[in-house]
Amino acid sequence: RHAFHAGSCADVVKHVVLSHMLRATATARPLFIDTHAGAGLYDLFAGPAQRLLEHSHGVDRLFLPQEIVATATPAPSCAPSEYFAKDLQTRERVATQAATRAPLLTPRRTEGAVAELLRDYIACITAANRMASPAMAAQPTPRPGAVKASHLLRWYPGSPLLAAMLLPRVAAIHAFEAHTAVAGELGQAARHMARAALLARSATTWATVNVHIGDGYQGTHDLLDSFPQFALPSRARRGSPPPGSQPERRSDQPPSPAAPSQSPSDPSAESLPGTTSNDTRTASTPDVTNASPSAVLVCIDPTYEDRRETHAAARLFARLSATPSASALLWYPAEAAAALRPLLLRGTADPHALELTATGPHARFGLCLAGIHADTVAMITLALDELAPVLDVSLKLRPLRNSGSVPIS
Repeated sequence: RHAFHAGSCADVVKHVVLSHMLRATATARPLFIDTHAGAGLYDLFAGPAQRLLEHSHGVDRLFLPQEIVATATPAPSCAPSEYFAKDLQTRERVATQAATRAPLLTPRRTEGAVAELLRDYIACITAANRMASPAMAAQPTPRPGAVKASHLLRWYPGSPLLAAMLLPRVAAIHAFEAHTAVAGELGQAARHMARAALLARSATTWATVNVHIGDGYQGTHDLLDSFPQFALPSRARRGSPPPGSQPERRSDQPPSPAAPSQSPSDPSAESLPGTTSNDTRTASTPDVTNASPSAVLVCIDPTYEDRRETHAAARLFARLSATPSASALLWYPAEAAAALRPLLLRGTADPHALELTATGPHARFGLCLAGIHADTVAMITLALDELAPVLDVSLKLRPLRNSGSVPIS
């Protein structure tokens, strides 16, 4: 699960670039798709994040550290087994220990291109923490220390919530998640954040997040085929279903079960603007909005635990690179580079597609980007050069066609 890696160096670089792509797309009526959405909001004080502490090499470095202040009660030490304990008392002990080393919710001062690129990302992190503090009150609360817990960096938003904050309300956001429990967490987090933004009358816009349980690759292909401007020629000739249509259900086919995030026990699930939920295990085409989008942005961030994911990710990226008004971000770990790169070089149609490689003591990964406007490449390159020393990582952005023989080492 991504909770172990939330806020890592890879997350920071990926989400900084994604936030810039989202902002560039926000001027249109965009369609955003996340093929592997995850839980949406991650608690950096919880056991999984504390077990590996990957966020200490990532998002923590963008915020100011706590001053060394003596506290009346020292932070308790936790055994490795306690990071996965279920009882509230142990989870509170883990959260208290995390609070003693968490950075303040005050970003470091940056200037120039890196400040421009980080502006939206930092604003989303800050807004997510301010909205999540009252919304997620059921989570363990650290014992009082030198700094109030509400002034610390605790919550990290995933790609769907970043899109919900950065895109206009007319945007269509579709988040696919194969695991039912994780999809339920995503729906719950999006509802809670939307409620907090509504109650606080936050200036942050909040677009509706449509949660789908099922295969993100097939769901994305089906969703693209439902719009004539994004459909494959073969699908367009046969006639794609119109936007908003539902697949015809046979009389012997049971209705789609409700997603866990749309639980009847939650009275606000149906009335609260912020999330809708669909189960794509029995539906061939996800629900889409009535308004036709003018641009599409797809985030492809699989685990690559299955070898078939390499081919599926490359196939989807290649399709998007050949689709007008489409842009894509594909993340991959260093271990998948040897198998993935030949597929991308062979299938990517966009001659201006880029590859970003990251190497460092705590990060080895890559990003492939398609559909990026040419006038933003120079700014992104400069900003990444300035961001690299902060994260202690080497970042290189080059054309995908010229990077096939460059290994990640």
